[in-house]
Parts: sequence; C-alpha cells; structure tokens
Amino acid sequence: MKLSHISILGLLLGISACESDSLLQPADDVLVVQAYLYANEPVDDIRLTTMLPLDATEDAVMPPVNTATVRLLKNDQIYELTSSTGDSGYYHYEGTDLTVQAGDQFKLEIEFNGETVTGETTVPGETVNAAISVTTLSIPAPQDIFMSGISMDDFTVTITWDNEENDYFYVTTENLEDDPEPVNEDFGGFMRMRQFPPSRSTELTLNALQFTHLGTYEIKVYRVNKEYADLYDSQDQDSRSLNEPLSNIVNGLGIFSAFNSNANSLQLEATEY
Repeated sequence: MKLSHISILGLLLGISACESDSLLQPADDVLVVQAYLYANEPVDDIRLTTMLPLDATEDAVMPPVNTATVRLLKNDQIYELTSSTGDSGYYHYEGTDLTVQAGDQFKLEIEFNGETVTGETTVPGETVNAAISVTTLSIPAPQDIFMSGISMDDFTVTITWDNEENDYFYVTTENLEDDPEPVNEDFGGFMRMRQFPPSRSTELTLNALQFTHLGTYEIKVYRVNKEYADLYDSQDQDSRSLNEPLSNIVNGLGIFSAFNSNANSLQLEATEY
C-alpha cells in the first residue's frame, strides 16, 4: 500500500543552496529513491525518480525512472524487482517467496546510468499493545450531521499504543468496503484511506468527521524506523546548516526504510439522533 510519506522533493528543493557534489551533477543523473518495506505486506512501494533542476517551477514533477535494474538482498538471497505498470517509477516483487518480517535486514541495489545505487534498512518490531477505545462508532445520519447542537467532537475514537523507547509512530485509517456510503455527500469523492503525521505520542484521538465513509475501517499503528524518523526530524532544521541532504542512499539521494504495524477494526455506522 502506497502511503503519503515525507516529500523527498520538498526536502531536496529546500537544500538546493547546499554545496553538495550530488547537486552539482546534471539533474537527470541524480537518482532519487523513495523505497519503503512493510512487515507482512507485499513489496510494491519502491519508487525511483531523477532530481529536478534547481530552476524548476514550483509545480514541476520529478521525472520517473522506469528502466533501472532493481533488486533486494536478504540473507544473501537476491530478489529481482519489476517495473510496475505505467510511467510511475514504481517497482514491485512479483513472486511469493519474499517475506518481510521484524528483524529482517535488507539491502537495496539499483543499477542506473552505469552507477550502482544502494541503501540498507532493518525491519523494526511490531507496534506493542495497539488498541482502540471503541470498536463501533455510531454517528449522526448524514442528513443530521450539521443539525444545531450536534458536534462531531462528541463522536470520537482514541487509538493507543506503547512507546517505551520514545519512537516515532504514525496511524492510518482505511475503509475496507467495496462501495461505501459517504458520511456526507460532500465526502463522496474523498480518498477512503488517510495517514496521520508521525509523532512520539502514545495515542491519537479522531472525531467522526475524520472518517469520510461508513462501514468497516482498518486502523493501523506503524512503528517508524530510525532513518525515517531522522528524515522527519530534519524538516525542522535550517537547510543552510546542512552540507548534504539527509539520506541513507549511497550514490543517490532519498531514503530506504521499513515499517511494522498492528491493526484494529472499527465499524462506523449512522444513527438518527
């Protein structure tokens, strides 16, 4: 599942004034890697692009790379990845013999423009004691949502988890229905999956308006790996103090990281009030 992670593009443009060898290369020679592994999920979130030139417009899109040779290495076993459909820059593993589990160490190898680009990561342990305060959340029927006196703050679910090591975690909510009813007709076109920003907290409270459709939701709490947490923290730094974009990619820019999660199920239903 492709999530809305930290914008590598934003970080790279933010440090464009740094004196970096990689930034002095032609933009289409610099490979930007956004590669994420999820414990117990298929490998399909490996994306490659090239960097934008420093004079690129604000709405420019980083050009995808679909012709690289991409492989994962785990316990000296090599798994060749395949370019996904379309001009997306995404790569995936087509087989069923590759597993991603807590403690697994992975190396990413990419052959691009005669260079070998690499990165390494370790899959973190799963989220401990993830729980939700209610398993069914009854909210006003769509026609009653904006009735006088009804506040969505009165209809909430609190997600909790352990965090003894002060790690970063983020929460996702995804509606699992094939054709769900919108909470409100204005929400009909909204995405049914949301990701909330990483934090070092042990809980997150959501009110009913943060869910766009009725039905069954899967709520996951992801433990964030160190390199991803470091990249997230770097957003608060003054870019003028950096000599190089924060990256765990060798011969390129970007990030290769892994996540682990625990899931709960929530039923969102409408009731007349």
